[in-house]
Amino acid sequence: MFYGPSYPWFRYMNNRYPTIDISTFQVSLQKSSNLIQSATNTVENLQASPDTMNRLMVAAQASQDDEVDAIMNEVTGPIKVETSYTPISVNFTFIDDQAPCCRLTLNLQWN
Repeated sequence: MFYGPSYPWFRYMNNRYPTIDISTFQVSLQKSSNLIQSATNTVENLQASPDTMNRLMVAAQASQDDEVDAIMNEVTGPIKVETSYTPISVNFTFIDDQAPCCRLTLNLQWN
């Protein structure tokens, strides 16, 4: 019965992963914290304004995508947000154009 090579070096020959470099991961973590802060500000801005929440939901229900985008631009400030919605929930995807490494998506139930 043959069980294959039992040499310790054999398993290292098959390791095809690149060497570890944490610099990209560090940048991603820093940029993602900026996105998280933007998302927090957006949620707080929406919570503080029932009128804005109502306008957003009415525009979404009427499939007025341009109006939804305009409302979100008012609420989020300089960060880019892609919005998609269903009758049950809304998705906000926060994107930093200067950091293509990272996106943050919030899925919020609204009905």
